[in-house]
Amino acid sequence: MRFKLAHLGLAAATAFAASSASAGVLITDWTYTVKSAFVTDSATWAGSGTNGANPATPNPNTNYTTSETLLTWGRTGGSIAAGTRSGLQINPAETNGALMTNGALVDANTYIHYNNSNLGANSVTLQTVQIQATLELFSASLNKYFEATYFVNFKEVPNTNTGCPSAPEANPCSDIFVINGSLGEAFSYDGFAYTFAFGIKDPESLLAASPAQCLYAGAAANCFGVSTAEDATTPVTFQFGLVATEVPEPASIALLGAGLLGLAGIRRRQQKNKA
Repeated sequence: MRFKLAHLGLAAATAFAASSASAGVLITDWTYTVKSAFVTDSATWAGSGTNGANPATPNPNTNYTTSETLLTWGRTGGSIAAGTRSGLQINPAETNGALMTNGALVDANTYIHYNNSNLGANSVTLQTVQIQATLELFSASLNKYFEATYFVNFKEVPNTNTGCPSAPEANPCSDIFVINGSLGEAFSYDGFAYTFAFGIKDPESLLAASPAQCLYAGAAANCFGVSTAEDATTPVTFQFGLVATEVPEPASIALLGAGLLGLAGIRRRQQKNKA
């Protein structure tokens, strides 16, 4: 009989906790809006150091322009189309779509690097810039809003194959574009923990920045970035996804503990009766 009571206590405790630990309803269907813009007054600029020039003193015949969606630099009076200016653009600056929890990654914003080589010796060039980004998630039962600041490290390398941060490399060296930060913080709702996953669309068409290139651009060795070929236009579309896992409610854990304490009491009584 005592053996049966012990198992009955365990079964009751387990059932009691399990009935209280059941999660709510997983939110599977979302719509989303992502918006990004350059923080124009955060941009830092310097000479590119091409042709052995001192990067601290940029060529006075070069300049830069800024807007919330486009940064350009190179020959004064030149243009991206003519190959005499380079640029970094956010296009589109707003992306909307549908997102499935535990589904495929979806598109956020696209960053386009216009990498031209005829900028003028020691042209002024972008070094770093901040991007202000917002993410809004909408569902039938919950809306979430996130705001984040990305940090972009950009490195205009000398337009030769000398001094590249990783060799061998094509002539001229590739420029380096690195992004730091994550859009969206983990959150919990109705018994589920939601976290974000990130990636790059069509990564096979891009060349990931090597550890040496990351360090050369002033970022960590394991940075999230790409190297972009000279005299090419390289679009980089960042993607994100939402991953959910069930988590026990604190009350359920407490109830399970109470049940196990009850089971311990039964065992103590058994041992006392044996004595």
